[in-house]
Amino acid sequence: KQIYPVYMTIGNIPKDVSQKPSCSSQILLAFLPTDKLEHLPNASACRHILLNIMHKCLKDILAQLKNAKEVVIPHCQALSSNICS
Repeated sequence: KQIYPVYMTIGNIPKDVSQKPSCSSQILLAFLPTDKLEHLPNASACRHILLNIMHKCLKDILAQLKNAKEVVIPHCQALSSNICS
């Protein structure tokens, strides 16, 4: 069986650390569906449906991060303005 994992990391981690699973520099967010939809006779329609499924899954995964951003960033800005004054 195949799986398509979606991981999250931050960009300022050195490559020698970020590429080692034992360093835990990435977190698993989700698994994308891997169904090939072979029962559909039209290959073009199958590709289109698979693309829509992938986009919907990524939209749902990233929506949770977007909601978290709306809470965390104002809180961080408030903290930094208190520190600087």
